Amino acid sequence: MPNISTPVLLLSSGHHGALGMVRSLGRLGISVYVVGADSSAPHVRSKYCRGAFLWDIDAAPAADSLEYLAGIGRQLGRTAILMGTSNSAALFLATHGSELRSSFTFSRQSPGLVRSLTSKKEMSALATSLGISVPIAIFPESRQDVEEFAQTARFPIILKPVEDQQVNTARHKVIVTQEQELLENYELMQSRERLNLLCQEFIPGPEEANWMFNGYFDRNSECLFGLTGRKIRQNPPYAGIASLATCLPNECVADATLRFMKAIGYQGILDVGYRYDARDGLYKVFDVNPRVGCTFRLFVSDDGMDVVRAQYLDLTGQAVISGRSTPGRKWVVEDLDLASAFRYWRNGDLTAGDWVRSFRGLREAAFFARDDLRPAISRCANNAVELFGRLKKLFLKPASARFTASVNTPLRQFFRSSFSYWGEVYERKDLYSRIYQERRITAARFIDELHLPAESTALDMGCGPGFTSVALARSGFTVHAMDFLPEMAAATRSLGIEENVHKRVNASVGDVCRLPFRTAAFDVIVVLGITEWLASLDEFLNETARVLKPDGYLVVAFNNKWGLQLWLDPICNPLLGPLRRKTRILLERWGLRKPRLPGSPYSLRSFRRHLSNYKLSQLHVRGLGFGPFTFLLRNYVPDKIGHKLNAALQGLADKDLPFVRSTGRIYVALARKLNAN
Repeated sequence: MPNISTPVLLLSSGHHGALGMVRSLGRLGISVYVVGADSSAPHVRSKYCRGAFLWDIDAAPAADSLEYLAGIGRQLGRTAILMGTSNSAALFLATHGSELRSSFTFSRQSPGLVRSLTSKKEMSALATSLGISVPIAIFPESRQDVEEFAQTARFPIILKPVEDQQVNTARHKVIVTQEQELLENYELMQSRERLNLLCQEFIPGPEEANWMFNGYFDRNSECLFGLTGRKIRQNPPYAGIASLATCLPNECVADATLRFMKAIGYQGILDVGYRYDARDGLYKVFDVNPRVGCTFRLFVSDDGMDVVRAQYLDLTGQAVISGRSTPGRKWVVEDLDLASAFRYWRNGDLTAGDWVRSFRGLREAAFFARDDLRPAISRCANNAVELFGRLKKLFLKPASARFTASVNTPLRQFFRSSFSYWGEVYERKDLYSRIYQERRITAARFIDELHLPAESTALDMGCGPGFTSVALARSGFTVHAMDFLPEMAAATRSLGIEENVHKRVNASVGDVCRLPFRTAAFDVIVVLGITEWLASLDEFLNETARVLKPDGYLVVAFNNKWGLQLWLDPICNPLLGPLRRKTRILLERWGLRKPRLPGSPYSLRSFRRHLSNYKLSQLHVRGLGFGPFTFLLRNYVPDKIGHKLNAALQGLADKDLPFVRSTGRIYVALARKLNAN
């Protein structure tokens, strides 16, 4: 039976690790007290918390905090063990160790070493000097640094603020796949946040590539207790803290960590993150925390030993005797993992069956415990209060303010990430691609039937990889192709050269709502794949009508609000639109789903009304595309059957059969600009 007479004082943060510490020590009968800024935090409500002192060490002057802690030491009546749960607390202990030693005992660490480990830049340099693999990264001081890095770096690249600044890096970080996207985001983040940024290669791979080491090192930098584990899910998904993880042995990770810590003379509790890079077979360290990690209760031996108990025993002069590791032990943060699981499911990376099976081997939860229910109740109450505040904030906003957001960067990211798809869509055989192909065929037929004279001028807005532009050039048009991505404009130019029509195709980058052309410049304008990405049609149609000649023609495609595929899926059903819209807004604001890119489907009547507002008269329209049919956003119809259904329904729609003719996925319309004379 260990000696448990020495009390413990935690310099607590708001994360769930503090609750784990209170419970781990409290269950041994140790008196645990906490110092923190939040009196409603779940760990304060634990029955194992003997007392709480309301004080914000991060915000208060250091001298005041030292005086306050000295007062707590006097109240406790004996020397207590002091433990921190954040990087700032670790640095506070290291910096002011001499002043605190009269009242407390703790693992001693040099301030310089703590700063080096908590600074991405210094940690990376330190690890590299000792032969520990790290992701390739730079800490740019100018745009030129980013440009030079992009020339040799392997994409994708993650761009984020360095962690030693007091910002929510999970909210700020962005993953980019191309040089231009990297430069745009660097400029945006630098001008908006004024932060020191990190450009680091993003190591591709599944969530299972993320490994962790938790251990305790004594004054001789010998590891008295240490275990490894692997993340299963993260919050935020793909780039956050572990929300569900499993304890598994990994000798490579353990050996690298022990060698690293021995070389730098580390003492105390340690939490380290690695990611396995399948490209070179190396485990690369990307995060070193010189304090208790919030996932530490994942790493528990069969006799209950963890890093907090190991430190307590060592600092009180008792032997640290650890049992065997428990491979397969799982640990979960209930609310965070529920939110993450929903996101993974939405992205197609998690099924309901996989979600249920992922909890096999679950041994402990961050908040719920049968012997200590109050923290879980407190967490639920705090979440409910936060939810109410967000709802109140949301619904008190003017309606127009709820939907305004700059989406240029997310939209560019989407199209860049799917660049190869748009180059292949007119050759693929799946049903979705077939509908896109039929859309272009319909637009071409409308234009052919106009019998416009040779050398007529055409504008292909949203030209993509250039297939429509080249087809128009082959028909004798002088074509100006425009897209908002430089890569698309370049692909169009390349295709024009390949098809020997480059003299008739001029491709450039531009904004459909601010067209860089003179008034009445084009005989025909083709718009395929634009309207569904616009928050509003007004600016677009105003500019389109301006550059279109009197009696000129517009061929435009738009998504149908009453498409049959929407009616058959309860999540997409048009009748549930208002409820779905409110729900989507809430989920986006809570971070449970990515913000939706702008754009809406339209009914034929409403789109015709928009056209007429800008003196564009609809002449012909064709509804097309039936499918793919989904249920709860999942496609359960085999592609072969889907093609047959599409062909049969398209035949009925082309025969003008009521209902069917108005339930295609897409409309392609031909309109003419009315001559003012």
